[in-house]
Amino acid sequence: MRCAIQPQLELQCFGAPNARLDGNAAPPQVLWHKHFACSSTGALAERTRARTHLYSLLWPDKPEDQARQSLNRP
Repeated sequence: MRCAIQPQLELQCFGAPNARLDGNAAPPQVLWHKHFACSSTGALAERTRARTHLYSLLWPDKPEDQARQSLNRP
């Protein structure tokens, strides 16, 4: 069986948000607000978070169906 090596993602959440992937600058899309927020929430969580938690955290002022659609969009 072949084992894939997982890339290492480093997130800087305090100050200006920044990300590094395997010690190099991460692709720009990692720093998009939604992607960075989802990555940092997942990294800091002590347990798995439900999608409802993510979209209520990122879009608290939107109705549930619109927030869910926003999470699904790139």
